Amino acid sequence: MTFSRKSTDLERRALALLEDRKERENFLHQFLTALSPEAQQGFIQILDERVKKTSSASSTFAKALGARQLDSSDQKALELATLVNFFDYRRSLLANAIPATTLAKMLGVSRQTVHERFRSGQLLGALDSNVLKFPDWQFDANGPSGVVQGLAEVLAVLKCSDIAKISWLASANPVFGHERPIEILKRGQIEEVLKEARAVELN
Repeated sequence: MTFSRKSTDLERRALALLEDRKERENFLHQFLTALSPEAQQGFIQILDERVKKTSSASSTFAKALGARQLDSSDQKALELATLVNFFDYRRSLLANAIPATTLAKMLGVSRQTVHERFRSGQLLGALDSNVLKFPDWQFDANGPSGVVQGLAEVLAVLKCSDIAKISWLASANPVFGHERPIEILKRGQIEEVLKEARAVELN
């Protein structure tokens, strides 16, 4: 792997900063806060591998971070921080979501029908405080069964959890000029969204 002069200089400056314990702790806090929940989980997995492979010295940067020397309390603290951040992010994704009972009235169907459509992949939802809720951006009064055209097809090819599907559809995507995939779908560009959705593999 090769690095540009800019990235090499950046790593050198980061390593110098991390020589001080307090600065290292501040850096870790800021670093974790800046990461998305998915990226945080990936970082935790890397740390887990480093802890298990204490004999490896292949990464100078990881060693400076102290990743190879994390004890169980440090690891638990990182995992807790990730968990708290994930729940905050999850709540933000479902902030304007519609409860199943309300949705049933809106669509003019029974609550059971709403649950059946969710289980069959026609609707996208997630549990929030033990209540099944559905993001409001997926509904279109002019769409099939009141849902955005093409949504079911996209949900069928997205190989990830329901909350990850919500995150992907509702987050700005550079592939679409930093627009949200759901907005592209609403414009009828189903094939474009399907192409990107097939490449998604998140847990």
